[in-house]
Amino acid sequence: MTKQEEVLLKALIAMIQADGVIAPEETGLLAQVLNRMEMEPEDIAQAGNWLTKPQTVDTDELRAAFSDPKEREVVTSLLLELAGADSNVDHQEITLLNQLVTALSDGPS
Repeated sequence: MTKQEEVLLKALIAMIQADGVIAPEETGLLAQVLNRMEMEPEDIAQAGNWLTKPQTVDTDELRAAFSDPKEREVVTSLLLELAGADSNVDHQEITLLNQLVTALSDGPS
């Protein structure tokens, strides 16, 4: 797994965990992302392990990992999709989403 993939997965997992409820719709979407990324089985297992432990996101690391504006748009779209996957976006999710999208919107690192 590349550093960029690790940063992305930890951000997505942090979004899934933000409201304290890991919904099937969220894990289903994560599985789709892992499939699209063509992750190795050990990387998928690592993502599953991260899902069981609270994840934090270093916004500077996120910004540095995705310096290309098009990549930032894709990551932002994934975060938005995950936040609403269970049809319930609560305060913790909105707060985290705001932090992550702001980090991705700050321009080049």
